[in-house]
Amino acid sequence: MRNQQSTKALLNKRRKTRQLLLSSIVLSSSLLYQPLTVYANNIEQHYEIQQGNLATVLTQFASRSGILLSADATLTTGKYSSGLSGDFNTEQGLEIILAGTGLRYIKSADNSYYLQKIPSPKQQQNVTLDNHSQSVELDALMVMGTPQFRYDSREVKTGVRTAKDITEVARSVDIIPEQLLLDSQAREMEDVYKLAPNVVNSDGYGGTREDYLIRGFRRPADIYRNGVRLKTNRRIDPATVDNIQIIKGPVADIGQMMPGGLVNIITKKPQLENEHHLSTSFDEHGQRRAVFDSTGAIADSDNLAYRVTGSWEDSETFRDNSDIDRRFLSTSLSWFGDQGEYINVNYEYSKEKRSFDRGVITVPLANGKRTIADVSSDTSYDAGFSFNEVESNLIEIDTVFPIKQSGWNIESKLFYNSEKADDTHVEVGGVASDGTITRGVQGNIDRELNTFFARLQARGEFDLFLPMKLVTGVEYHKQDEEWINFAGSDQTGGTVTNPNSYGLINDITTASRDDRDVNMKSYGPFAQLDMKPSDDITITLGLREEFYSADFERRILSSGAVITADTPRDSKFTKSAGIVWNVIPEVSLIYLLC
Repeated sequence: MRNQQSTKALLNKRRKTRQLLLSSIVLSSSLLYQPLTVYANNIEQHYEIQQGNLATVLTQFASRSGILLSADATLTTGKYSSGLSGDFNTEQGLEIILAGTGLRYIKSADNSYYLQKIPSPKQQQNVTLDNHSQSVELDALMVMGTPQFRYDSREVKTGVRTAKDITEVARSVDIIPEQLLLDSQAREMEDVYKLAPNVVNSDGYGGTREDYLIRGFRRPADIYRNGVRLKTNRRIDPATVDNIQIIKGPVADIGQMMPGGLVNIITKKPQLENEHHLSTSFDEHGQRRAVFDSTGAIADSDNLAYRVTGSWEDSETFRDNSDIDRRFLSTSLSWFGDQGEYINVNYEYSKEKRSFDRGVITVPLANGKRTIADVSSDTSYDAGFSFNEVESNLIEIDTVFPIKQSGWNIESKLFYNSEKADDTHVEVGGVASDGTITRGVQGNIDRELNTFFARLQARGEFDLFLPMKLVTGVEYHKQDEEWINFAGSDQTGGTVTNPNSYGLINDITTASRDDRDVNMKSYGPFAQLDMKPSDDITITLGLREEFYSADFERRILSSGAVITADTPRDSKFTKSAGIVWNVIPEVSLIYLLC
């Protein structure tokens, strides 16, 4: 960083200890990485920073905004700030924090910030007259490493209708930032679930789908993406993840969910500052994967930004005849209006084919109990033709339009996901005392899964005895799925230690087959109200009335018999109430009333 100062006093101060409040990202861990110095763009964010020592307030602000801010430590000594509360861009926030301190910020050519005293009119005149003779050049300062803010994902967007700092949410929420995914070279979402307490991975249909347990409750093939409940027959590619938010316990106004909680993926959005990333990875089991991410302004525009993220993978695993073939591409375009308007359009394409992995099998013992088979870990019982192949197309449109001079916004979301899938897998149905195994071929073909979601809501602030924030609106969710299920006959042959000694047959043409069709629909209004009796206490009330219905039909193709099981239209009213007390800026106490 190279800064120009114009007073002799700063020439002496350059020898004093400098206080570095936060550094920008320079390097990231990967086997192949193109390092860039990335600074946060001057975008609007939500801040809740309490009053206090100026250095502490500035440190919190720099961490949350992602800027490089440096200053002589003596400049902030003994000074206080009133803090920052609300939605501000970087420079607006700095002006409010520094108000009345006698300091101002200067933005350098490389988009970093530093502090200096506000000169008196006479000093300013002398500086102007003497600029060339008094200018000095400071030594270059380079900071290497990953900044703290890359690990401090504090903004909660799960289970709340108004984005909040994690200390202001009346729920137990874990946030896993993108940087942890990069550090661990995560290939799957399950690689990072283990970082959150009370969350474990489950089978996931032979490892081909998302599947997890939160506080003992299982949510197979169902995950939330930017707040939308999404059933999927594939894995979510971590390349598109900005952060993962895991909420513990039910939320009244979020709709259908398990009592244990949910996983919500927040995806990357376009930004006006340029940022580019490329990485590759491989291992001894045959993994080969590449990921790229590029974002920035379009033609140096102040209003239009793009983001393109993608990955390619052609890998083998430690299992025999097991591999992963995946192609993923996500493109986004955002428009930032001058009056707070916002439109984002995102399209994702994914195609993947991966082998099933049911894990290990057990064998009987003489005492009637069972034990895990003593075979090599790479042993596979699928005869080489178990697979799950999925192709999906996803479109998401978000809009925000302020209502002029009212303090209210009208927001909307449209979401559509279409998947086509086929799968075939082998199930071990029994193991005889001599080690002979019985297996069967099963699967689903011509599976089509379509999900549509729409939301329209109003968001605003007002005073009614107390400062209040209200979000209210209506949501609609529809899911249609149709497929042909087949199950082959039992085939006995091969052994636990040598399953391939028997030629297993894929008898899909002679297997029993039935056509299945499931249609689910839900819709209803919701509301969430935040009240602040004091600066440190927030009362949150939530409610939702959800109407739902479902139709199921199973047609046995061999006989033409039809079996139906319909759920008539019904509704459910849910509510919640919680109190959050911010004891100190980084610690809060939560009390859930219902």
